[in-house]
Amino acid sequence: MYPPRPCHPPTGAKESNPGWVMTRSELSAQSRLLSTAEFVAGAAIVIAYNVFHRLWNEVYILFVAGWISLWWRNGGWKAAGFTVPRSWWKTIAIAATAAAVLQLGSELVSRPAGQSHLA
Repeated sequence: MYPPRPCHPPTGAKESNPGWVMTRSELSAQSRLLSTAEFVAGAAIVIAYNVFHRLWNEVYILFVAGWISLWWRNGGWKAAGFTVPRSWWKTIAIAATAAAVLQLGSELVSRPAGQSHLA
């Protein structure tokens, strides 16, 4: 069996509190089975859309399935890391910087590289 690996502590958890540590052996067989079933269902949805073209856009289906999974496990959005940010200004600054980097990368790197291959 694998040695236990601690997960990262949630934001604000104290290092002296071992309650945040979850090891591989603490997962129940039912929880592992549910995770496997979710993975197989998600893979089947993606394959049904991308390979067999039998479903409409899988993003919506997977989003709802993920939402239900979070709710079912009593974690909600907070368990996935979606919380109110501590600083809105910092969040907006990071988002604006990321958008600028993506736009500049597209204009200065991706587009010239693509045009050189088409010429």
